Amino acid sequence: MSRGSVSDITISPADKVIAHETLVTVHKPIAHVYRVLPNIPQELVLKAGAGVTGVEGTRMMRGTVFAETGARRLLTFTDQTTIVEEVVEAELGKYFFYKIWNSSIPAQKFLEYATNQFWFVDQGAATMVRWRRAFKLRSGYFPGILGPAGRLYFKWTYVSGTFAPYMDQTVLALKRYIEAAPAR
Repeated sequence: MSRGSVSDITISPADKVIAHETLVTVHKPIAHVYRVLPNIPQELVLKAGAGVTGVEGTRMMRGTVFAETGARRLLTFTDQTTIVEEVVEAELGKYFFYKIWNSSIPAQKFLEYATNQFWFVDQGAATMVRWRRAFKLRSGYFPGILGPAGRLYFKWTYVSGTFAPYMDQTVLALKRYIEAAPAR
């Protein structure tokens, strides 16, 4: 993933990234979900699996709340590799978008960046959360060097393949954490 700053990374059109979406209903009001979700300690929900090491620690690099545009945090994994996450856009109670970049994970050298987008839909006592994860492949590395065929290969083998069960477990962990978090 890119070693510059997040502002140096241009978001690619949808046909140039590989995306996967999940819908989940969280049985808490939207204000509670939006307050809790961006600030969940990642080490509590991102456990090792699907060739991914678990998160050992999360440290804020810029800002105090990860739900604000420009906030940045560093995730350190159990194998001591790291990634940087930076909020690109946030609209209180409606939308939250961040990029993942500056990875030191050797197995991710073929990724230029990844993104996570969350949309929140008020359902009264519950909230529908739509979560889209997207990956931009580097064009000089396999499978990105294959263009559209490489993106299709990556989607089938990783995003919809080995990574999907890991992300499904993560979604359930996020849901459980949010529903168990105390109201303010």
